[in-house]
Amino acid sequence: MSESKQKLLELEKSRLYLFHGSSESDIKELEPRQGYTIPKGKEKLIKDGEPAIAATPYADIAIFRAIVRKGKSGFSASTKSAGISISFNADKKGLDIAKNNIGYVYVLNKDGFVSRSGDDRHMEWRKATPTKPLFIYKVTYEDLPQKIKIIP
Repeated sequence: MSESKQKLLELEKSRLYLFHGSSESDIKELEPRQGYTIPKGKEKLIKDGEPAIAATPYADIAIFRAIVRKGKSGFSASTKSAGISISFNADKKGLDIAKNNIGYVYVLNKDGFVSRSGDDRHMEWRKATPTKPLFIYKVTYEDLPQKIKIIP
């Protein structure tokens, strides 16, 4: 585990920060962007809410987003009384490409962000106004979560 990932996991434990994964190395200020999603059982992208900055309280999700950028990939989370369980999946081609990728995780102050579900443990938080990162950490393929399910 890299020093960057160790620090990100320490910051995650404090529950004071949110994380945003990117391929870009030098973002001075994150700006709201239009998000898109593919509804379950569909093939076409649709707008996902209003333009916003998306962030997560989970470092592994931000690392995954920063490194796995091609092919089919995704993650899901389920909340349990003992915490949250996050599962990751990606196709083999996307993971092979990711082996050469470098990504960046931007650490953000939680102020102004709202959980999509209202639950503090929810994996996605949004903010409609620009925000400056507090810290930036470089991450690589080796920082990805250990158990990524290979999908067709």
